[in-house]
Amino acid sequence: MSGRNRKLLLAFGTIFSLVVVASLLLGGTRTAAETRALFPLIVRGHIYDPAFNPVVGADVTIESWNGATLVQTMTDTSDVSGLYSVTFASNEWDAGYTISVTADDGSDIVTNSTVISSDAVVLLFINVTMTTAIPEFSEAGLVVVCSAFVLVAAVARRSRGR
Repeated sequence: MSGRNRKLLLAFGTIFSLVVVASLLLGGTRTAAETRALFPLIVRGHIYDPAFNPVVGADVTIESWNGATLVQTMTDTSDVSGLYSVTFASNEWDAGYTISVTADDGSDIVTNSTVISSDAVVLLFINVTMTTAIPEFSEAGLVVVCSAFVLVAAVARRSRGR
């Protein structure tokens, strides 16, 4: 057998082997939905404040919806980089389902959602940006500042009256 024929035979054998292995791994002829059913869906994203800084410790609720039917609810807490991550089992999502992410940072609640566009999706990123900046000091601090201003104004008025 010539060198050229050996190379062709080796190439054909390699391609044939790859096709056989791929068929065995996929179990023959599966539909896209059957193949997708083998895989979970990872949903992750970041929670940001209005200045796009990470929000640490936000309570995050992630829901899978099939139309108006709630299929599954997962929860997580954002970490130091604002990241959350959950995994839906293969029977808890499908193409056309809506994934809804709600973040609660203690002063604001914001929801962002998306529709899963394809059976081929196995990793979905959904970020949430809060709409209210976290205040530098509490409401009690604001009351103290306002009270001090009123007190200074009253003393100044009394001093002018003498």
